[in-house]
Amino acid sequence: MPSTPAASGPDDHQIDSVILQHLGLFRKPGVVSVRPGLRITGGKLTKSPAIVVSVRKKTSNIPPEEMLPRQLEGIPVDVRPVSPTEALRATDPEAFAQELADVPRGNVPIELQTANFPLERNLDGKLISPLVDAAVARVRPRRPGEPIPGAAAAHAYQKLQPELLKAVTDTFKVTCFASPAAGWQTLGPFIGSVKKTLTVGMFEFTAPHIVAAVQNSMTGKTLNLVLDDPDYDTTHREQTNDVTHQQLAGTLGDGMKFAWAAEGRDEHNKIHLFPAAYHIKVAVADKESFFLSSGNFNTSNQPDFDPINAPKSTDANTSSISDRDWHVIVEHGGLSTTFENIILRDLDQALPGQQEASAPILNDSVKRVGRPYKEFPAARTFSGNMTIQPALTPDNYGAVILPLIQQAKKRFWMQTQYIKPSSRFESDETLPLAQRTILGQLINAVSGLIKRRVDVRIIVDARVTASMIEYLDKYGGIDGTRVLRQVNVHNKGMVIDDDTVVVGSQNWSTEGVDTNRDASLVIRHADVTAYWAGIFESDWSTMTIPDEAPQSSR
Repeated sequence: MPSTPAASGPDDHQIDSVILQHLGLFRKPGVVSVRPGLRITGGKLTKSPAIVVSVRKKTSNIPPEEMLPRQLEGIPVDVRPVSPTEALRATDPEAFAQELADVPRGNVPIELQTANFPLERNLDGKLISPLVDAAVARVRPRRPGEPIPGAAAAHAYQKLQPELLKAVTDTFKVTCFASPAAGWQTLGPFIGSVKKTLTVGMFEFTAPHIVAAVQNSMTGKTLNLVLDDPDYDTTHREQTNDVTHQQLAGTLGDGMKFAWAAEGRDEHNKIHLFPAAYHIKVAVADKESFFLSSGNFNTSNQPDFDPINAPKSTDANTSSISDRDWHVIVEHGGLSTTFENIILRDLDQALPGQQEASAPILNDSVKRVGRPYKEFPAARTFSGNMTIQPALTPDNYGAVILPLIQQAKKRFWMQTQYIKPSSRFESDETLPLAQRTILGQLINAVSGLIKRRVDVRIIVDARVTASMIEYLDKYGGIDGTRVLRQVNVHNKGMVIDDDTVVVGSQNWSTEGVDTNRDASLVIRHADVTAYWAGIFESDWSTMTIPDEAPQSSR
């Protein structure tokens, strides 16, 4: 898939000058902003410069007096529907800042993520970015519990010794499986197989069927559990982590050793080792095997159905509202012990900071409906000699993943929930490479692959808007034509060449690749790589949707 060359035409400042000369033509019902940008044609982002007019909704049968021009001074006008949050950012920066104040930096839900185009203007001709910056600055100091930027941390995370996270070449048994189809039918027996001890580090543990499985399996045994409890409602939770804790404590009693994670936004803990999230998804059984995943112990990541072995008429509907996640179960005593020790270390370090806190109030949001899956891939187990390396944040993720990307020769395929640079990414990219954030360096590495004509394909969740993809294209060098969207993507996986795959929990945000507690595995094995490549390629071909549904008029 060769890269798409940039189209010639006016630059952003020339387009901005045209916008200012004709600003009155854009003051139409439903319009929220106007800026220089790139045109979308046939549902795909192009390299053609355009005047991008953001609207709340594209509609047909518009009265002539409300029509927008098709072009100005030879520059095409591209009418772009935007998300409610993008519209709020443009029209009411104060309300937008207040909305962001309810969630932690670095763990912003996709539906609240927006791009920062420096020349985007409101209908008064004012640049939106400075207005937003001022509004956010007024709100941020009022957020309780957030560390003061630049202040010394009372509790500083001490990184793990590199020797603990080195690559291991040995005989492994690895079971690969993907949600929605093979998730719970494979995870359930793993939980049921525990003989003595289950050690879990988890962001969300809210699925009643998984709680019941742990209660049934772990009675009379030992459960070590570290949970996050974000102080905001993440989407589609069945119950809070607080309720799960109460249920497990009531059943297991002294058989459970528990701690709320030492996470900066969790009011259950006054120790803040991880500023934004304890986002890991790992469970270790008896120091013999471990589950590692992009998915939480919740119903959207682990739906309670079995369309492969026990199909039902409702399977298509269940799959269409469930998330795409990748999981592995690795049978290896050495790596299992490593992950158990990491989680126990997190637990022990979190225990002194435990305190009472109220649970978040759930919003009972509606799950998005995607396309029903045409294929339900079964789990597969691979045995033999292979190399596996843990890649953890805040420890070694960048040091492990960055060279993998830089050295790719044939392909780099990634399915990830989102790629969310900082709000000042366009200026960060003027820094020397070594001074950029870890995320900035990763994005630069992907851009370099595109320039070298490596087969780069990226699938993101459908809530990632066309504007966000365009922002990555303009300022990150990630060709927007290489990025497709898919409904209900929660995965964070990569396929690199023919022999390397990455499975894990790191979202590509500044905190996700740097300061959260997250865990991935780099697995070097041709057959394992082929398994995940097949699932990725099926999603790319059958499950992705256009950047924007083509419509002839606003």
